[in-house]
Amino acid sequence: MLKTIRNNVALFILLLLAQVLVLEQIDLGELSPFINPMLYVWFVLMLPFETPKTLTMILALILGLCIDAFYNSLGVHASASLFLALCRIQCLKLLTPRDGYDSTHSPTLYDMGKSWFFLYTGSLVVLHHIWLFTLEVFRFTGFSQTLLKSLSNATFTILLILLCQFVFIKPKKHT
Repeated sequence: MLKTIRNNVALFILLLLAQVLVLEQIDLGELSPFINPMLYVWFVLMLPFETPKTLTMILALILGLCIDAFYNSLGVHASASLFLALCRIQCLKLLTPRDGYDSTHSPTLYDMGKSWFFLYTGSLVVLHHIWLFTLEVFRFTGFSQTLLKSLSNATFTILLILLCQFVFIKPKKHT
C-alpha cells in the first residue's frame, strides 16, 4: 500500500511538471489549438481500482486546481478533472469484468487488455476534452469547431498516454 501511495504521488508530480513545463510550452503556431495533449489526465485514469470514490474526486480536484494555477484558467481544468473522475467511476462500473476487478491489477494496457484499455481511456479522454473545451469557450455557437478541437486534442492525448504505457509501465510477470 505504501508503495502504491509513493508511486501515485510521484506520478502526480511528474505529470504536473510534464504538463506545465513541457507540453504547455510547445508552440505549433496555427496548429497549437488542435495539438495540445493533456497528459495530466493519465493520473486520474491510472488510479488503482480500489481507490475510494471520494478520494478519486479529491485528487482530481487538486490536480485540476494545480493545472489551473499554472494555466491561469480559473477552474476550467478543475471542473474537467472532476468531471473525468465522476465519469471514471461510472465507466469502471460499466466495464467491470464478469468476475470483478482483480485487486492485483491496475487500469493498464497490460493488466486489462487492449480492447478494455482503449474503450476506458478513449471514452474518458474524449469526455474530458469535450467538457474542457466547451467550458473554455463557454458557448454552444461554433460547437463544431469546439468538437473538432476536442477530438483532435483527445487523439494526441490518447497517443501520448499509450506511449507512456509502453515506456513507463512494465508487464507483470505471471507466476
